[in-house]
Amino acid sequence: MRDTLKLKIISFIQDSIKSYFAKRQLHKPVFHVLDHVFPHERRVHSVMNGLVTSMGTSFWEKLAKFLAQSNDFETITEPLLMPDPFPITMRNKLGELESLRKSRNSRDWVSTPECITILRDIAQTLDLKRLNFIKPPSGHGVDVY
Repeated sequence: MRDTLKLKIISFIQDSIKSYFAKRQLHKPVFHVLDHVFPHERRVHSVMNGLVTSMGTSFWEKLAKFLAQSNDFETITEPLLMPDPFPITMRNKLGELESLRKSRNSRDWVSTPECITILRDIAQTLDLKRLNFIKPPSGHGVDVY
């Protein structure tokens, strides 16, 4: 199992890097003022930051799914959707819980399990058939939905 995991991780890394550089070759370089001062360093920095950013979806998400599946967790393959408009009762409670979680007053603070229970209770009162669901914008936390 350990060797299989290691080989799969190496494969994910190689695929991620190859994919990034294949897509990068399609883009024309954009002039940046730092090209006059540090042309080589700026390009290297740009490439490395782009690679690290792209690995979020091309490596870490694939690795997380692979580890979950290999440890008998159920993974959701279809896209997660969000309600539009977001139910007012849920939005108000989320805002309230967020404020309480940020509170410096220890008696007001709410734990994560408490938040989950409160939000789950509200969600169970909603009529899902009356809600419209859409694909969330890129980078929007789907874990809430």
